[in-house]
Amino acid sequence: MPWNSLSLKRKTIKSISEKFKLFFSLDYQNEERIESPGDQNLLRLIKKLRPSGRALDIGVGNGFNLITLARFGLDTYGIDINKFIINKAKTNLKKYRCIAQLSVSYADKMLFKNEYFDIVTAVNSIHYCSSVTKFLKNLKEIKRVLKPNGIGIIVTNHHDNWVFKKKKYLSNIKTYKSKSFMYNQKVFCFNSKREIREVMKKNFKLIHIGENKIDLIDKILKNYFIIVKKN
Repeated sequence: MPWNSLSLKRKTIKSISEKFKLFFSLDYQNEERIESPGDQNLLRLIKKLRPSGRALDIGVGNGFNLITLARFGLDTYGIDINKFIINKAKTNLKKYRCIAQLSVSYADKMLFKNEYFDIVTAVNSIHYCSSVTKFLKNLKEIKRVLKPNGIGIIVTNHHDNWVFKKKKYLSNIKTYKSKSFMYNQKVFCFNSKREIREVMKKNFKLIHIGENKIDLIDKILKNYFIIVKKN
């Protein structure tokens, strides 16, 4: 399956609420994703790169991407801003018999040493900020904790998404409109691939910009999939 096609079609799904319930369900992800329940584009990339050393996942959520990293033998760390989320991730790690060191932390103020990680992943996490300045701080922190030639994998909002409230101007700070998912939450968003290149080249060597498409049957959820290397 190519990187830009992640299909979650299910003929038995009858409503929007059922779709989202299945999409975020641990058992559903087990059924469809035996090798790892995490982001499948991330899984394919890790299989291709076969990295070694230390890995950090920023915004661990349910812990599924930690499982991907740990299963490939990486010394895995993870952070999130909420202790409840950290505990949920720990539960899922235990279920999959994986080990990771987790802590409560913000992405722009991590307590790790400089050049500590060989790979850093941030899957739909560092864009949760209400200012461009905060997002850029998150990127600088990723650069700080990465070793020279370390790899950063960032999955973030695509500008052309139905989840955003429409505005007449190109703003980097957008607002979720869906009442079923983080209504009125403000997030950072790149408005074009050109903008991604301009921002990333100030901190990293840009390797790849791709697009994820998650098919929710009647709507498409889009993300940018960005791979960078620390100079």
